Amino acid sequence: MTLSERKELADNPVTPAEILVELSKDDEAEVRFHVGKNPNTPSETLVKLSKDENVDVRGYAVVLNPNTPVNTLTELSRDSSIWVRSNVAKNPKWKILEEMGALDQAILISKYLGIL
Repeated sequence: MTLSERKELADNPVTPAEILVELSKDDEAEVRFHVGKNPNTPSETLVKLSKDENVDVRGYAVVLNPNTPVNTLTELSRDSSIWVRSNVAKNPKWKILEEMGALDQAILISKYLGIL
């Protein structure tokens, strides 16, 4: 299979998960990138790709995939690359966590001040 065909397969949202798992082991970062951003990629595979040596794989594809587990996003928020860390904030799960954190803080402060 050519590189172009592997990228196309990795990018296709109807590609079966088991094929995406295999493609996630490809030598070409471009293929792993497309696997990382595919919404059908299993979360276990996204966890593995979050440790990819290629910054685009972990810092764009995996970070922005809505299926990336929260604990993996937390790990990526401490990545050596500032680009990866800044992209974590763009993941919808991270935004929800931030909102929940802000709400929790507001509740704690209100309780401390005797407002609630």
